[in-house]
Amino acid sequence: MTTPTASPAHDEPRRAPAPDGSDRRFARCDWHGRRAVVVDPAPGPAGRAEAESAFRIGRHLAARGVPVPEILAFDPATGRLVMEDLGDARLQDAALARLGAGDLDGLRALYRRALEVLAHQQVAGGRGFDPAWCHDTPAYDARLAREREAGYFLEAFVRGRCGLDPGPGLLAELDALAEGVRRHETTAYFLHRDFQSRNLMVQGDRLRVLDFQGGRLGPLAYDAAALLLDPYVEPPQDLWEPLLGDYLEALSALGVRVAEADFRREFARLALLRNLQVLGAFAFLSGVKGRPSFARHIPAALRRLIRLMEAYPPDPPCPALADLARRIMEREAAR
Repeated sequence: MTTPTASPAHDEPRRAPAPDGSDRRFARCDWHGRRAVVVDPAPGPAGRAEAESAFRIGRHLAARGVPVPEILAFDPATGRLVMEDLGDARLQDAALARLGAGDLDGLRALYRRALEVLAHQQVAGGRGFDPAWCHDTPAYDARLAREREAGYFLEAFVRGRCGLDPGPGLLAELDALAEGVRRHETTAYFLHRDFQSRNLMVQGDRLRVLDFQGGRLGPLAYDAAALLLDPYVEPPQDLWEPLLGDYLEALSALGVRVAEADFRREFARLALLRNLQVLGAFAFLSGVKGRPSFARHIPAALRRLIRLMEAYPPDPPCPALADLARRIMEREAAR
């Protein structure tokens, strides 16, 4: 049962959390003596549907022991949501501090904790998950990969930002890349779809998870790739394999044993698609939504794309994509 409409009329205002790429509106308040955040949805029915997903998925994850913020109130008529305030200390800040200090052991320990949270979220969150809670698609599949990741990259980044014609070779490669997702489709696990350093908050020794409203069911490797290839931090490539090993150990401790060779094939494909989605999003947010701060992360995402294809060659190979990434990297460096 939902609680009455959240109203901050008698609350003490504080600095609002940064919304990043969202059209939602955030305000900090005191909610019956507790530090809280009021979240007003993006305009229109789609925004209210997203808020409903945040409420239902958030309750489910909390019940499964996932460290999401407590939902304090929700009004289905307006989509206004009130949740526990997790503060401002992001994993991004803690990770960059360790990188800046050259503390790679500390960085690995921090990311190991994040991967343990992820593994628990995927396994426990997948149990009893109702796809009807999803405001978007109920599962990650080949169609989503084609339209919302490879296609997003083509339209928003290649054509939109770079003004380039992708050509038949690149189109064929990306179509094959997305079609290959059929090998990895599953409804066994919860997929966050934006599990990266800005959506993980640090509270003492704990990590807390935000922005789960776009969650659905899907394969394991996607969210692990989103964290390890995070352009906001750029974890060193030397840590990718050790951290993937830590992640597989975390899954094994939960009773999930995967064949390493199969997992690495899944990781190579889904990491590449995730990176394409990120480039599309950065191009759209900076060029169309008028949020230029996202453009500064494009070179890091391009570097990640190139290094990823070198470290985990896609099957089938994507030479046109690799060539395009290098050419655009040179153009971005000259901007």
